[in-house]
Amino acid sequence: MISGIVLLILAGICWVAIGIAVSRCAATGLNYNIVQMISSAGAALISVPVLFLSGGRPELPGKILLAVFLLHFGAGVANYFNYVLTARAMRLGHNGIVWGMMQSGLLAPFLMGVLFFNVPLPLGRVLGIAAILCGILLLGVTRDPGAGRRSSSRARWLIPAFGAFLLAGVTQCCNSLPSYWKIAADSGSVFRTFSCMTGNAAGFLICLGFDPALRRSPRSAEWKIGLLLLLLFCLSNYFFFYNGLNLVAEAGAGSIGYPIPIGVCIVGFTVYCAVHRKERFPLAGWIGLIAVTLGIIGISLR
Repeated sequence: MISGIVLLILAGICWVAIGIAVSRCAATGLNYNIVQMISSAGAALISVPVLFLSGGRPELPGKILLAVFLLHFGAGVANYFNYVLTARAMRLGHNGIVWGMMQSGLLAPFLMGVLFFNVPLPLGRVLGIAAILCGILLLGVTRDPGAGRRSSSRARWLIPAFGAFLLAGVTQCCNSLPSYWKIAADSGSVFRTFSCMTGNAAGFLICLGFDPALRRSPRSAEWKIGLLLLLLFCLSNYFFFYNGLNLVAEAGAGSIGYPIPIGVCIVGFTVYCAVHRKERFPLAGWIGLIAVTLGIIGISLR
């Protein structure tokens, strides 16, 4: 159990870099969709030789293997569009608040564990859920201090941020499901990474047919950010995240698999926004972020 928590904390540290990359692209006019394509397609391609060098495809019945692939492929597609919306919301609003709101989608896999996999729901976890919901509400009504007094400013970033929140929940549910099934968990982190990153790359191909801005060669800065994220994705997914999910699920605490790394990345990204970006957090924003963080701690307690 402890080793699983440590792995998930390390995954969360890696995920802070994703938020920083989205924020940097939003601030400098780089296209994060192209960055996603570079990192996800690269991770999917690297996973193929790694998969075979480590012993070939997992020894699982074909139907189980296909189910695992489809779940993670779906998670990848949802994750791609999640970050499309997150990048849009960050261009229009407060980066730290948008990130905290999107990452609150962790409620979905937690409730899935409670409803379908007999995860216990003591009072502390009920209070944690209430704190997260209150935090999301506060984040949603918080005005960006840099947006002036335009009445439409909140709606312009809130709609894509709420969409990202919903898609984050879909991504996390699809990613978490195989860890609840022992036979599916044996598919291994490399195969699951390949499936998820293939779905992410497919999301780019879907957008390619509708967005002419994607039909260009990546800029030098986009290549650099994409390759850096590629390394972090492989490090996080191969060694930390999926292995951590399996370990906490084996200990009967699969519902905390996402809250731990997301709690880490929310705190880390908030510090980045406050210190590096010099973003001013209104009182409601601070209270909302603190409520979400305390709620994550609450639902992580057994």
